[in-house]
Amino acid sequence: MSIATSLIPLASALLGGAIGVWITISRTQYSAYSADFSKRVEQILALIDRKAESSCRFWIDDNSDKLYTDEAYLIGLKSSLTVCVDALNKDYTGFNKTRILSALTEFNKSCTGYNFPNKGLPENIKPPVAEILKTAEILKCEIFKARKKNYRWLYSAR
Repeated sequence: MSIATSLIPLASALLGGAIGVWITISRTQYSAYSADFSKRVEQILALIDRKAESSCRFWIDDNSDKLYTDEAYLIGLKSSLTVCVDALNKDYTGFNKTRILSALTEFNKSCTGYNFPNKGLPENIKPPVAEILKTAEILKCEIFKARKKNYRWLYSAR
């Protein structure tokens, strides 16, 4: 047996091993990236729900929980949500910045618009509860679209 024929199985084994290591590392990195992205999206969705609930309680003057109806708490939730969305915009390229920021702006307007922080609305204006819930769902839908777009390679085969 010549040296060339004995090196072919060795070279094949080394090449196969190197490819296996590369695939394992790539898959691990993608899994960590994907899990982090999903966790952060879920965190933002929970924050949107909390802000919507707090805003609705504020506008209908529900004083059962003072924290939820405090204007400083609402402003804090607004800031927290903006920081989280900005961080996702910077960290993940698939995140559609303009559409999400537009939906976030509309959501913020509905939550803290009108004559905020005064709770008294003119008699002809109802509390903006329906608008708050609608804009919250629109914002969540935009975030879900961005999340799905991040996995578009999974759907391109279908």
